[in-house]
Amino acid sequence: MPGLTVHDITHLDALWRVADQIAGPDYPINPAEAFVLGGAFLLHDAAHVMAGHLVDQANRAVARPDRPAIRRSRPGRPQ
Repeated sequence: MPGLTVHDITHLDALWRVADQIAGPDYPINPAEAFVLGGAFLLHDAAHVMAGHLVDQANRAVARPDRPAIRRSRPGRPQ
């Protein structure tokens, strides 16, 4: 998706660097806190990955000329 952050391993590394800058040297985190923070980073990225796939699917569906006709032919579904 153009204009959005690339959510790969470099983004994950950058999140850890920013968290380190925010916390500073006087606030060490323990292993449990690091685990929870890492999980939050991954969950955040997983949501963006899923959103990107849904947008790609929607774009492909709209790009097919026969797709709008199929959608309109289903009774009870929003247009």
